[in-house]
Amino acid sequence: KKRLAQVKHFLANGSRFVSHYSGDGYCPEGPSYYMKANLMVFQTLLILEKAIPGSMKNLFSDPKLKAMMEFLPNVRIGGNNLVTFGDAQPGLRSNPAFILPAGKYFNSEPLLEIACLKEFNIGINGDYLASFLAHLFDRPADLPDNMTVGTSQSVFKNRLAIFRSEKFSVSLKSGNNSEPHNH
Repeated sequence: KKRLAQVKHFLANGSRFVSHYSGDGYCPEGPSYYMKANLMVFQTLLILEKAIPGSMKNLFSDPKLKAMMEFLPNVRIGGNNLVTFGDAQPGLRSNPAFILPAGKYFNSEPLLEIACLKEFNIGINGDYLASFLAHLFDRPADLPDNMTVGTSQSVFKNRLAIFRSEKFSVSLKSGNNSEPHNH
């Protein structure tokens, strides 16, 4: 009973966090926050799924959560390059150990492509210990072999538009002074 109450409490807090996202998965802080926000939501759901298999099935089919998970590939403009806004850095640093399972659970080809990056980020402090251990023990050997530029366009309603080709990408960002992390 106590464990069930703790899980319900946690899911309520997680639900409040997710409620601040729009249906298209847009993160106003920029793609650098993906590892600390969007992907952390998935990591938590994955822990609960491992503890109680099948318990997160409905959440893994939620379109809003899938859009949140696909935010990173949707702002990628080829290779390890990202559109930068908010607190974003231009280079993609990811951990395939968590992105690959997210791609599988959310049935997302763009996430599976991100997982085939050869370099990954484990961070510089103890906060990333779980990422490092997951990379050692949970990362499958069968990563996809190729990456594409991504879709020809990504549009986040009234916020950001990205247009891509093999040789050129352009992004258009709207904003206001009240946006969080609007630097």
